[in-house]
Amino acid sequence: MDELEPLVELAAEIGIDEVFIQNLSHDFGDVPGSPRYLELRRYVEEEALFGGRDGEAEDAFARAEARAAELGLPLRLPGLTKRSAPRPGDPGCRWPWESAYITHRGEVQPCCMVMGSDRATLGNLHAAPFERVWHGASYRRFRELLLGADPPEVCRGCSLYRGVF
Repeated sequence: MDELEPLVELAAEIGIDEVFIQNLSHDFGDVPGSPRYLELRRYVEEEALFGGRDGEAEDAFARAEARAAELGLPLRLPGLTKRSAPRPGDPGCRWPWESAYITHRGEVQPCCMVMGSDRATLGNLHAAPFERVWHGASYRRFRELLLGADPPEVCRGCSLYRGVF
């Protein structure tokens, strides 16, 4: 946080057109018992801005925004508080309709935020062509859940879905 304002100054100095700051992408709350994600969950608890760090982020953001405005540098900062859950029919994000994330093993996932093939793999390109995976039952079910009141567990901890990305 202490380096955010100097980062804005450096970006303006070297001719960067815009600075886009993002929060950590996921809290891994959907895998609380998994030792595989223990270190990541600890890291998120310590480092995520949406964890309520006693006003540190708010103060740093205010200073960086003021400095960016002085320098005429567009600055995009993440949210610091979770929004309420999207209404049914509003997916909270558009990834599963517009994009896909494919791992080096050919695993097709709904987005890049999943970070772990054990959490939301909707198909594999070694078993089926992309078009069949994209239009298949797993993708359709994932999209249906994302539009409903009970979204996929992996989405509930996502910073984009929660509005703090």
